[in-house]
Amino acid sequence: MEKNIWLSVIVAVFIVGCAHTHRLEQQPPAVYFDEINKTAQSRKGQIALKSGQAFEGRNIHVASDSTLWLDAKAGNKQSVATAEINAIMIKSAGKGAVEGLGIGILAGFASGFLLIMSADISCEGCRGGLALAFGGIFTVPGGFAGGLTGAAIGSRDKFIMPNATEQPSNK
Repeated sequence: MEKNIWLSVIVAVFIVGCAHTHRLEQQPPAVYFDEINKTAQSRKGQIALKSGQAFEGRNIHVASDSTLWLDAKAGNKQSVATAEINAIMIKSAGKGAVEGLGIGILAGFASGFLLIMSADISCEGCRGGLALAFGGIFTVPGGFAGGLTGAAIGSRDKFIMPNATEQPSNK
């Protein structure tokens, strides 16, 4: 029973993914425009407007008066007044892979370690060493699975614009 609970926790960790929320009100506009532009360069993202509309785009560039991007489907340039934007969400597969790798290594080690610690082993003096060894062995598949899952899900950076009308969802 205890093993099933631990397995459920590991699966949940792999599925969740990583999201980072940036509230931009505390910074001068030039600083947060630069932060968004660096994060969005060559990546896909979503622009959520105050009206409720959302656009999928690539190479999002934010300036004080307007925001430009390449439409993700049609490939043509789009723009909107920056003041109309509620939030911008950027997805990064590379950052997600690195975060997933770290989470996977930790989850793999913990699962291997706990597997041996909860097993009925007659050699009490061996239990700690075996647990560490199995934990180390399980870091490889854990890291591999975590890295692949992180790359597939991606890491998401959500930039909430100053004077946003409501909290945008984290899609």
